[in-house]
Amino acid sequence: MVQCNTSSMARSVVVAGAALLLLLSSLTCVLCSTSSQGMDGGVDVDIIHAGLISSDDEVTVRAIESSLDANLIYACGSFSGHALFGRTSVESVGRTTFFLAQIDIAKNEVPLLFLDKETEGTSECVGLNRIGYHLYAFATFVGPAMSVAGTKLRSTGIGGMVQLEIATDDTTDDSLFVPLLSFDDTFVIGGVDVGADNLAVVGGFQGTMKFVEGESQATNFTSFVAYGDHHLRGDVFVYQFEDSDDISGMRATSVCVSDGGAMAVGGSGTAVVSDESTSSMVREEVALLHALRFDAAARELLPSRPARLRHALLSDIELLWHADPEAIVVTGVFSGALGTQAKEHPHHFVYPAEAEGAVDGFSAAFHLDSLELLWINTMGYPGSSVRSLFAATSRVHEESSVDSSEDASGIFVCGSFTGSRLAAGAYEQRSTQVEGGATLFVAEALPSGEWTRL
Repeated sequence: MVQCNTSSMARSVVVAGAALLLLLSSLTCVLCSTSSQGMDGGVDVDIIHAGLISSDDEVTVRAIESSLDANLIYACGSFSGHALFGRTSVESVGRTTFFLAQIDIAKNEVPLLFLDKETEGTSECVGLNRIGYHLYAFATFVGPAMSVAGTKLRSTGIGGMVQLEIATDDTTDDSLFVPLLSFDDTFVIGGVDVGADNLAVVGGFQGTMKFVEGESQATNFTSFVAYGDHHLRGDVFVYQFEDSDDISGMRATSVCVSDGGAMAVGGSGTAVVSDESTSSMVREEVALLHALRFDAAARELLPSRPARLRHALLSDIELLWHADPEAIVVTGVFSGALGTQAKEHPHHFVYPAEAEGAVDGFSAAFHLDSLELLWINTMGYPGSSVRSLFAATSRVHEESSVDSSEDASGIFVCGSFTGSRLAAGAYEQRSTQVEGGATLFVAEALPSGEWTRL
């Protein structure tokens, strides 16, 4: 069995729009086909190309990326039991084992494979990013050590977070495997993103979180943002989300970072909201969006007032490239009436959309600094349910030969739905599955939010 977790794949894809659409289509049409609904918000799938990736137990694909020319796909995840990657047969060394596989779609091969050969507990992929020709894979492990490509990294506590860097234009196994964070108590990594010269990690921990040249402590389990260079060497700046009278219990699950050090952090928590039916204030679980910016003079991360979404669950955040001022695209799901925070009062909401199905999907754009809502669009169909969505935004990199004027800032949303069909604007897609199964989809939108393809 193979499991594709559609909530956090293909982050910060740096290719032109046409190549990006090819990448996402490769995920739905080449790597896997859906068969049934997963228990953790993912989708259970079977590999179409027999023997490409398989296991006698389970394989989880957490994230995908493409090479700069989109000829190769990189899949990052974990597996248990006995697995086949192309012609390579491997055994899991722990309950779950991290992998990074290079997939040649045209040749139906897996020419390059990196595996954890040490962790007896669990090691899992938590993110995959590419900047130009450099690919960054991120993993967590619980156990005394993790070993990839001949490099063994030990934890000073119960486990940690590591980074594997390779060059996508190189077919050798040359790599850089380095430690990022180490924990002595409970921890979880919610998301990670890479900018031109920086790195942002979000999650939660209790006890001590150590990095190469410092540490941060939390008496109780606390959500955090860690910000520094690509390998978290030198100065690392940590912001911990503290409870207030207004918002409590923040759980950070996604992040994006701009080249200039501006960050958006998505998650959920309990907030004070206005109950229209009783004209009173109540505490309610809401989706939360925080903006932070690194202040080089003050040498700290400075937050702004968070934005809230009612009856919604956030899935992913991406930068909207070429937007001025800086903007982000947020994806997620909602049921009932989707509430967005009113400008004049943070406790009051307006309701721009009503779900057509049991659970609908949405994409929304916000200014990065002010978190002012720019637009919001939805997708759904009566009787259908949308699963978690992830977004990718096209960006022409300076190392690419693609004309930067062509499809330079498209928005792509990938996810799955159950039911007979899905509608996004004027476009519809019918289910390809038997009753009870889930169908993967790729939707495309303009920077203005208008759907142009499904």
